[in-house]
Amino acid sequence: MPIPAIEEVRSGLYLIRFAPNDIENGEHSFHLRKCDYYPYTLVFQCPEAIEGPITLSLIKSQSNKMKTLPVGSNYLDLVKANQESKLLDDQPQFVWIMRNEEQKVTHLKMNVHSKGVKMSSNSTKQKWGPVLFPSGKSFELWLDFGTVTFGQKKLLNQWTKQLTEQENTDIEFNVQQELMGAHSPIIASSSSVFASMIYNNNKKPPTPSKSKSAAAATPVKVIEINDVEPQVFEQILHYVYSGKIPSIAEEDMANRLYKAADTYGLDNLKDECTRFLLADLEEHNAIETLIWSHQNSLFNLFDSALHFVSLNYPRVSSQSDWQNLVDNHPQICLRVSELMANMPSSARGT
Repeated sequence: MPIPAIEEVRSGLYLIRFAPNDIENGEHSFHLRKCDYYPYTLVFQCPEAIEGPITLSLIKSQSNKMKTLPVGSNYLDLVKANQESKLLDDQPQFVWIMRNEEQKVTHLKMNVHSKGVKMSSNSTKQKWGPVLFPSGKSFELWLDFGTVTFGQKKLLNQWTKQLTEQENTDIEFNVQQELMGAHSPIIASSSSVFASMIYNNNKKPPTPSKSKSAAAATPVKVIEINDVEPQVFEQILHYVYSGKIPSIAEEDMANRLYKAADTYGLDNLKDECTRFLLADLEEHNAIETLIWSHQNSLFNLFDSALHFVSLNYPRVSSQSDWQNLVDNHPQICLRVSELMANMPSSARGT
């Protein structure tokens, strides 16, 4: 089955529109971008019953085979060519489907059991999904790689290496008795709060001394952080250097990280946490997200959670924390009731 035409909506954002007759049981490989070395594979599992749901997964398999050099190259050249990176394509940050008739978004989560799992001695596999959607319906598949170029990613990786290997650090954060080294120019440029802490409320860094002996004797500045857990602050540092949050999917990490980002003036990180919570919205966490977003005045996230709860009321109201919502947050319950009252019965979940 050929894959429908691929549209690049903006740099790094790709769209594939599927009509019902484009969906065929089995595996279907395609190259998304010209820069991709390895293809993606869409896996459709169609039911025997005509009206049953279809299962969709997306797989990206890659090779870790060593790069080769022309005949006559020496061993050191071969080693150097393989030190930095193998033939690995970058991965989309977000993958989701949009059901055209319902305008409903379903995110395909990366399968943590497949990420980085060895398929053989020289290949790896990433898998998104599976998700279910009704048969006989059209839908859109979206893949978002972000807007960062390959060169920018390489530079960020170099910065991140400086952090993870603690090279040339000139400041240390004492986070509840755990020391974390960092680089003052990078940290200060990320937040005016950090800049004030590093430069003692001066807007500009002090002029460096011309004396080599004086510079060598300058002690590393230690900054006390007592209101953030070490594992959360570690994610802050990683985000400042790389723009990524490796552990955001851990339980309550996005919520704790949002609070810390708000304290230290990291607005972009707050947005990342909010986007993750929106993408992660499911029946088992909808009530918690609804309450938390209301308490933190995150209106867009609150509205999304409110609509999610209303659309999936029968299943969400059977969750263990529903009684907490009823007993302690009557105003939110009222909002749910009002929204459901104005909603056609066909739109409510069963």
